[in-house]
Amino acid sequence: MKHLSKFFSLLALLTLGSARLAAQATDPFPAVDENQYANSMVITGQVRLDGEVLTKADNVIVAVYQGNELRGKDVLLDTGSYTDLFMVMVYGDTNGEPLRFMVFVNGNLYEVDQQLLYTINARIGKASDPYYIDLSSDAVPTSIAITPEQSVDTPVYNVQGYRTLPYAKGIVIRNNRKYLNK
Repeated sequence: MKHLSKFFSLLALLTLGSARLAAQATDPFPAVDENQYANSMVITGQVRLDGEVLTKADNVIVAVYQGNELRGKDVLLDTGSYTDLFMVMVYGDTNGEPLRFMVFVNGNLYEVDQQLLYTINARIGKASDPYYIDLSSDAVPTSIAITPEQSVDTPVYNVQGYRTLPYAKGIVIRNNRKYLNK
């Protein structure tokens, strides 16, 4: 019975996080295709910038990628004792896949230089001992918006030389296919 109570608490928090994410007006990331995978893992954590924990007021969105595929995303929670935490559900089917993070903070997009390995049904971090994503103000934010001089067919690259997805509303190019980003 104790496990069932924990399950429903986690489910309620995930539902709240998903609802808050849907309401986020400046989400630069595409939708997560959660029906593509039968399995998942949960990462509970906090984002730190120069050692200071970021808050909901910093408009933080955490995205988890496997390669160039978005596997999960969430905003910071602001509910009771779960303030300034993200609880992102990461979808996948193969243990050991490297996961990387991108974090959107106050209009700036950061590629994070830390990785986790995907593990089916894993729970990484918890409210009392969160997983930390560390950002530095010395890092150059990744800018991947399409400017008026560019067309949707213009490849966009980040500061590390990787081709990336534009995050502006409009047309998103992913794997050489165009999608409408609303």
